[in-house]
Amino acid sequence: MDESSIIEERRHLEYGFRGRQSGNKKDDGYIDELKSRYLSVDTGILRKMLHEAQSNDRRDIQKIQRQLDKTSSMNDYEVGNVHNLHALKPDDRWSLYRNWVKKWRAKKRINRDNILAENTHSLEDLTKLREDEDEEIVKSRDVIALTTTGAAKYRSLINRLPIKIVIVEEAAEVLEAHIVTALPKTTQHLILIGDHQQLKPSPAVYELGKKYKLEISLFERMIKNVRHVTLSTQHRMQPLIADLLRPQIYSDLQDHSSVSKRNGWENMRGFTKSVFLVSHNIPEENMLEGKSKKNKFEAYFLARLCKYLIQQQYKPAQITILAMYDGQISAFRSVLDNSCKDVKVTPVDGYQGEENDIILLSLVRSNSEGNIGFLRIENRICVALSRARNAFYCIGNIELLKEKSKLWRNIALKLEQSGCIGECLELKCQKHSEHCTLVKNAEDFDNVPEGGCMDLCNARLPCGHSCKTKYCHPGNHDNVKCYERCTRSCERKHPCTKRCHEDCGPCKVLIPKKVPHCAHVQDVECYLPPGDIICKQKIKIKLLCGHEPLIPCYKEEIIGIRHCPVSCDRLFQCGHVCGGTCGSCLQGRLHLPCTKCTKRILWCDHSIESKCGTEFLVCREECKIRCSHSRCRKECWYPCSPCAKQCQWQCPHYKCTKLCGEPCDRPRCNEPCIKRLRCNHKCCGVCGEACPDVCSICDEKIFLKIIAESGGNVNSQLIQLEDCDHIFSCEVLDTWMDCPEVGSELKHKMCPKCSKPILRNSRYGNIIKKISSDMRMVKEEINEFNELSIHLDQVLSNVFKMKLKFVGSMVEKDFLDADDFAHIYDFNENIYKHSYSKIRVYERRICNLEIVANILASLPENLSIPGKSIDVLKDLKEDVKDLINWLMLPREIWTYSEYEDFIRETSRIRHCGCFLKLCDKIHEGFKSRPQSFRKAFADVKKLLLGDSSRSYKLYDRDVVEDVLLKDLLPNVEGVSLTKCDEKEIFCQRKAPNIFERRIKCHNGHIYCASAGNCTYCMDLST
Repeated sequence: MDESSIIEERRHLEYGFRGRQSGNKKDDGYIDELKSRYLSVDTGILRKMLHEAQSNDRRDIQKIQRQLDKTSSMNDYEVGNVHNLHALKPDDRWSLYRNWVKKWRAKKRINRDNILAENTHSLEDLTKLREDEDEEIVKSRDVIALTTTGAAKYRSLINRLPIKIVIVEEAAEVLEAHIVTALPKTTQHLILIGDHQQLKPSPAVYELGKKYKLEISLFERMIKNVRHVTLSTQHRMQPLIADLLRPQIYSDLQDHSSVSKRNGWENMRGFTKSVFLVSHNIPEENMLEGKSKKNKFEAYFLARLCKYLIQQQYKPAQITILAMYDGQISAFRSVLDNSCKDVKVTPVDGYQGEENDIILLSLVRSNSEGNIGFLRIENRICVALSRARNAFYCIGNIELLKEKSKLWRNIALKLEQSGCIGECLELKCQKHSEHCTLVKNAEDFDNVPEGGCMDLCNARLPCGHSCKTKYCHPGNHDNVKCYERCTRSCERKHPCTKRCHEDCGPCKVLIPKKVPHCAHVQDVECYLPPGDIICKQKIKIKLLCGHEPLIPCYKEEIIGIRHCPVSCDRLFQCGHVCGGTCGSCLQGRLHLPCTKCTKRILWCDHSIESKCGTEFLVCREECKIRCSHSRCRKECWYPCSPCAKQCQWQCPHYKCTKLCGEPCDRPRCNEPCIKRLRCNHKCCGVCGEACPDVCSICDEKIFLKIIAESGGNVNSQLIQLEDCDHIFSCEVLDTWMDCPEVGSELKHKMCPKCSKPILRNSRYGNIIKKISSDMRMVKEEINEFNELSIHLDQVLSNVFKMKLKFVGSMVEKDFLDADDFAHIYDFNENIYKHSYSKIRVYERRICNLEIVANILASLPENLSIPGKSIDVLKDLKEDVKDLINWLMLPREIWTYSEYEDFIRETSRIRHCGCFLKLCDKIHEGFKSRPQSFRKAFADVKKLLLGDSSRSYKLYDRDVVEDVLLKDLLPNVEGVSLTKCDEKEIFCQRKAPNIFERRIKCHNGHIYCASAGNCTYCMDLST
């Protein structure tokens, strides 16, 4: 371990815990996982435990960090007196540790210094060898080209070469110090080429350049003091652009003959002039902190002008936008169109030495103070005006420039003489030359939306149609899409239905054609040759399963009983019809799981809609139990906590002294209520109960109707139920509520009128509490099952791992898909994440696959007898694959009918395998066998293989097994029948069914209705 590793570990120690904060999503997910595993533990307790653990970790981290930050350590004398590390105090241990680290670091530093010295020496040797190599290469060259920076970098190499002549290009822009330091010792002749009337070199410190004249290059000093040669012929600018520089800047500038012969500058597409200056007086804007300037008016104008140039078929690479200030560059980039994204935008200072066909120049400055800044410097003006080859368009406040600069006055005078200056730039349509448009600002370009004029194009396209573009546009029409109807047709003269610009493609018109191999006539697409036609004529065929389905003709040769499309008519125990087909259900042997949705009532009276066969271990609805103080907020499956407040059932005659959740210790009061209603009439209710909403005098008709319906008399007291507000006479409701519940279904008493559960009523509180207590017992049973099932996951995982080793052998034999096996294995590795109902399905699947693997191992690999038996063996192995695929189908629960189908199919495969072994053993001496043996053999063969439909309707499991074990196998040696254990899966515990109704027996036991009788009483009797 090196020191960097220690530093890295220390940083992990310091910051490793800071990212963990209480209440984050990771902790919430951990809490949810714990909650799903320990259903009876409150979430708040789990979160508190997690936060306490985090706090303890944080304190330990801080203690360690404080000890690491200390610099004190034991000296060597104290270290020598340490004999037992366990006897040291924690602070002394840390002091000893720091002594060890200090010595370790000192040792490493010595090694580091030695290695560093060796590396430095090796680097020097390597550098010298590379210089020698470079020297050998450049010595054989006549010319060496490099920058001034490169000359400084390779100075030692240059001084070793016999260089006599040095040529410096763009010398006027290079600092004198850069040229002097780049000259080798052997220099005899220095040639400087440049233009001192363009940009000067830029020193890093502006003040040094002005005060000590460092901005004056060696080239400029020599021009002013020694003899020099001037090149007066230029090859770049067309004459109109060159006139702007002479004689103001270059007094003797001449144009080369190639300039006037160059094509393109005399007739600029879309313009009347190739050089123009647009004058305006729109003020400039200051950038941040006043360090630069921008002019949005000029930016918008030149952005639209740039787009217009591209519409004239000029390439973006031919156009460059220049600006005198960096702030204007930012303004351009925010307003340029996507079509101009490849146009170069740069300040003038960064464009010296470069050129382009078309230059767009923004002068920026326009203000009332008369300040033109950089625009008064002749060098910058020279660079800005001399970059264009064919066309030059400029925009700025020329009146301000003329007023503040003599040079600009002379330039403006030249432009006025040639008519190349004004407030409006004149544009000309290429197709309609009589149409000219004046543009003064960016909005005026809307009058030339496509780069031409406002007239319709109407040009003839290559297809013969006229161009329907709304506005005139320049250029050719190679990329213009024609949206007229296509006029082309196919070989059979069918007209094309697409647009003119679209590819016609093959003709899709339907025509009758005869299919060669079946002679059916089909309406098919015109382009399709007869040999490629897929006949879809419906025909009836008879399959081996006995069905005669209507199928497309082209499927006649490929369809078999495995693909029979006839619907399966199997009726499941749930009452639904099988949704599979004859082929998918393997001729009725293995049916697809039922996936239809149904609405079911739970034992607690909640209803739920789910897929058929879905197993629910808990009810997630909100609990219905409530009292006068509060209501239960837990889920229905969770046992309710009894209310711990004082019972409120009292009247002038009696008072309950128990808690609300306990049975009341007072009788019912049958005295009339002494309260007065709002109408001031006497209440017709019972003492201690809520007054009914009916007055015997004011609501006489309603009162008499209630008495008549409930069978009371005019002197009867009334009781109003709080849950549904229905009113009954006291005698009738007492009789209803006191009805014995022995042998009846466990549920809350219902209102005789609306069947709504009676959950709140003081008079019948003991009855309600007793039923709630019985329901709590059922919920505790369900809760106990869920808690127990959670702890079984690790046990089941270990058991399943042993079975998976045997099941994995079917993957090697290509019977079980590798992806399916991987899915099974992953489920087992993460079994604790799944609900118990899914684990039960997985458990049955694993055990069934183990049974199939045992059966597969017992099947014969090869047979010595030729003929039909070989085909039967192949079909039998295909049946095994079908059985495995059926086992891997997704399902919510294993039904009893599926279990029966599995047992029947595995028995048939076992019997067929045994029968094939028997055939292979006795085929030579079969005729010499007794008549009874041959008859038994023929009977088994007919039962197993006699039905050509392969529906195996003749197969009788018990009969076949009885004949094999009694009549055939005892008479043949070396052949036995593989046994299959058909008992229930050993660790599949019966889960409480929340769909079954609960019954209460006379002894107070609660049992499921499907049991018929109380299982607890039956156990006691035995």
